[in-house]
Amino acid sequence: MNFDHETHLGRKLGVLPFAPTLICCYALEQQTSINLMIAPPHPGCSFRQRRPAAFTLIELLVVIAIIAILAALLLPALAKAKTTAQGAACLSNLRQLQLCWRLYVDDHNGLMPPSNDVISGLMFRGVEPSWAVGDGVHDLTTSNLMRGVLYPYNKSVGIYRCPADKNTVANHPEILRTRTYQLGATLNGYANGVPMPSGLSQYHKTKESQLLTPPPVQVFTFIDPHPACADGSLFGVAIAELDPVGGNQWSSMPGEQHNQGANLAFADGHAQRFAWRWSRKVSYPPPPYTPIANAADRSDWQRLADATPR
Repeated sequence: MNFDHETHLGRKLGVLPFAPTLICCYALEQQTSINLMIAPPHPGCSFRQRRPAAFTLIELLVVIAIIAILAALLLPALAKAKTTAQGAACLSNLRQLQLCWRLYVDDHNGLMPPSNDVISGLMFRGVEPSWAVGDGVHDLTTSNLMRGVLYPYNKSVGIYRCPADKNTVANHPEILRTRTYQLGATLNGYANGVPMPSGLSQYHKTKESQLLTPPPVQVFTFIDPHPACADGSLFGVAIAELDPVGGNQWSSMPGEQHNQGANLAFADGHAQRFAWRWSRKVSYPPPPYTPIANAADRSDWQRLADATPR
């Protein structure tokens, strides 16, 4: 018995047996419930079983190459965006600390908040009363920050630490440091109870009204220090007229975590980034003074010297 699979299929579908080849192919392609078990397609049928979709080896290699190219293009941009975001957050922290500084000045008849460090060997530690109490390199918790004179004005301990600062507590690599910033030493700063700069009381500024040269808009207050210098609350700039012993050298060193630059706050309330021309390498604890290395290093030192009140 001859089996006419187009006619048979047409009856199964309830259609008339015209254009049998068209019915066969249309039915097999559109009716998923009808398959080759009903009737195998005849030699002239246009329907063909489709192979499962799959990538060839060459296609996979092309896709991998495209992904690699896109990653190479995007990763630097993402890293730059992250760095930019961290810099913006750091500037925000400094502006908030500077606002606390301003509120303290207003509440204390123009007296600037103190920095009060004790020195043991080459290590510094803030003691009360000070804007920052404790040791930024060794403190395991934020409890010392809560003892600072600025804490009542903003009780968020996060503003004391730069988000780009990934340095860890000494001997505790699993714990990030709790404080990054320091305050200019001549702004009501003390070391072992002695007004800074030592022996030159005319350069020791206790009140905001004494910030005349340069004016407040040019006087830096808070700064990102180098991680090796970030223990105490003071940041000192060795200038010959202010520090005859140190002369024109580095005393404290600025940080470089913002694309070889540091963020600073200023007495008028603004904050900005200083880009450095030279990268300084030093380990903790640093020496009391570090000579200026070259012209680029001197240019960086001069920017901070010019922002230090006389």
